[in-house]
Amino acid sequence: MIRDFLSDLEGDIAIKAGNMVIGDCWNQESKLITGSSPGDFKNAPLIGPQIIKMIHKKQGAQRIIEALKFHHKIDNKTGIKISINGSILKVDK
Repeated sequence: MIRDFLSDLEGDIAIKAGNMVIGDCWNQESKLITGSSPGDFKNAPLIGPQIIKMIHKKQGAQRIIEALKFHHKIDNKTGIKISINGSILKVDK
């Protein structure tokens, strides 16, 4: 389990009872990777599947899934399950 500061729904650091919230940040990091483009992360400039661009170019679901798996793997997130059902994208450990 990866632990770090958690974000609230607005993307700010989550605060509970006056303290910053620390917990499993896997989902939070996966969400950031999924919506990123190359260059978004200074420490890993190659991460960024450009999902929005792929959708506009009408890339198939399998191509999007492969890109997501590849970019998660760059960040050492392996063995993930990705599914696309209509317009719903789901990424799980």
